[in-house]
Formats: sequence, structure tokens, C-alpha cells
Amino acid sequence: MPEVTMEQMIKAVARQHAEWYVPPRPMQPPSPEEEIERLRREVPARLGAPVPERYLDLLRIANGISTESPIVYSSRSIIEENEGMRLDRPNYVRLIFFAYSSLYVHALDIPTGKFVFFPQGGIKPDEVYDTFDQMMISTLWLGLKEEFRPDPWKRTRPTW
Repeated sequence: MPEVTMEQMIKAVARQHAEWYVPPRPMQPPSPEEEIERLRREVPARLGAPVPERYLDLLRIANGISTESPIVYSSRSIIEENEGMRLDRPNYVRLIFFAYSSLYVHALDIPTGKFVFFPQGGIKPDEVYDTFDQMMISTLWLGLKEEFRPDPWKRTRPTW
């Protein structure tokens, strides 16, 4: 099956924002480079692992992405959202969250180095991905209406 890139999925979200919503919703502008550098410094100290470079690449395109569901955290919110999620959920300390939806949190499982869809309030992941891109492509797919999804994944979720 042909590959779809994270960048293509972000463009599909931007197209949906422009063509489907009334009034059109603009995408968030790119994150300022100083915010990206702040994340490089603060995420390891506060969340326990370095931030993936591909997440930083996403922020250089759009500083957070909001569909009806899921929501991808911006450079301004990722640390605080993670700290808040960890307050009353001890099993979440091993995760760094990049997005959430009504059913899942989308995260890095620090001990395994894998990217996961973790059910809200769950104790083990439902889906596991090898790369940030695979997780984020699947995450963004969830928020796209069928007519905005790139081929070949109009009707079926991406698989690897």
C-alpha cells in the first residue's frame, strides 16, 4: 500500500478546515523556534524523555491541530497537559501525550520507546506503533471526514 506522510495528513486537515467548516477554521501558525528549543530543554526534565524530532517538525508546520477529535497539543500546552494527566493516574507517568480524542490518548510509552493509542483511563495500549509518524497519521485520520482523507485510506484506517 502506498505511503501517506504526516505532512500530507496535515495538509488534508488544513483542507478540511478551509472547505468543510463554516466559517472556515484557519490552521494554527507554526510554533516559534524559541518554543521548540524550550521544549527540547524542558520536556526531558519535566516529562522524563526527549521530545521526538518529528513532533517538533509537526509544530514547525502547525502549532497544535484541532479537529472535532482528536486534538494535537501545541508547544504551549504539551507539558502542562501531560503534568495534569499524570496527577491522578499513576500509570500515566510512563507516557508522554501528544494528542487526545474522546476515546484515546496518543502517546510515547517511554519504557518501550513505542507510540501508542491508550484508552482514556485504561491500563494498557489498544494500538502500538513503531514511529511517531505512524501514530500521528492514524491520529489525524480519526479527525478527517472521508472526503478529505488521502487515498488509499478513504475508508480504512492506516495499517503498518
